[in-house]
Amino acid sequence: MLYVDLVEQTTDLLIQAGDTDDSVTCISCGAHIGQQVQHAEGIKLFKPLLAVSTSTSHSKSYDLRQWFAGQLIAAIESTGARRFYTNSVPLSIWVFMPNLTYASSDRDPQPTEGVKVLYQVVDPETHAGRDKLGGSKVHTEDLGLPSVLEQKLLNVLNESNEALPIPAASFMGWNTAYLPRFNT
Repeated sequence: MLYVDLVEQTTDLLIQAGDTDDSVTCISCGAHIGQQVQHAEGIKLFKPLLAVSTSTSHSKSYDLRQWFAGQLIAAIESTGARRFYTNSVPLSIWVFMPNLTYASSDRDPQPTEGVKVLYQVVDPETHAGRDKLGGSKVHTEDLGLPSVLEQKLLNVLNESNEALPIPAASFMGWNTAYLPRFNT
């Protein structure tokens, strides 16, 4: 067991032994919140799964949709690609518009800055569609999310898609989703 002290506030994390990267688990609730990275001698926390609290305030966390929008924007900036795939969840993602303003009567009634994402669940055996978009070759990159976050990303995309009117829910065989960005 290893306990970690983060930024003046003691945070109880239990690191459980694993084969390659050790799981980091919240000692209070048992949630998988990160992994120990052996080669870097550090811990990688899955920020979308965390909430911050102090002795004087209630717990604060951010919308998963915002975290995933931020992850996609960072991936675009670091790779130059707008097409991504995931490994444990066979998902092909196309960041169609990385910066737009939208409103939704259900979730975001005020104008919201966000990301328009097109996505497909693809054949897990062949990752069909990984390198093609409408018949032309397109550069795709691994999004690099841990498997626990890949499933959560698919859930977030599906929830966003289900909130859209039927005519807006798909585009040329791709499912459509809108993710709000962090306000800057």
